Amino acid sequence: MKQMVRAFSTGLLTASIIIGVVFLIEGLPKDQPAEDVAASERIASLEAEGYYVYKEDMEDQVTQLEEEIDQLENQQDTLESDAKEETETEVTTHSFSVEPGMTVPDIVDELLELELIESEDEFITYLQENELTTRLQVGEFELSDQMTAEEIADHLTKNRRGGVNR
Repeated sequence: MKQMVRAFSTGLLTASIIIGVVFLIEGLPKDQPAEDVAASERIASLEAEGYYVYKEDMEDQVTQLEEEIDQLENQQDTLESDAKEETETEVTTHSFSVEPGMTVPDIVDELLELELIESEDEFITYLQENELTTRLQVGEFELSDQMTAEEIADHLTKNRRGGVNR
């Protein structure tokens, strides 16, 4: 039995020596990358294969990006509020006069010229459906470009006596 163990260990030693010599002569296999490949090249290779590489300073970058997002949102809110204030202050009022003998189409044409209503047909239809065509009043009216067609119709049909209707 002793001889058999010695023969087995000699065989293992011989096989190890042969593999070591072949490895030194042949070098690394062609399909395995060398150990001296730079870390940046390995990261690029992994990312190209679809992997995500976590970097140590990633949390700092996330915090910085969140701060930038907050700043941009604040800037956007400021710009929106400035724009809203500008549009709120740009209300234009028009002095509109309804003369005796004016017909509904005449009144609607003047409202269209002043760009106080968008559609002639819709305004006339609204007046007819609400039976307001016969209740239009003669006089001076202050109308705003922010008023809806319904508000304008209501304003023109109020029973106001004499003078300026406001």
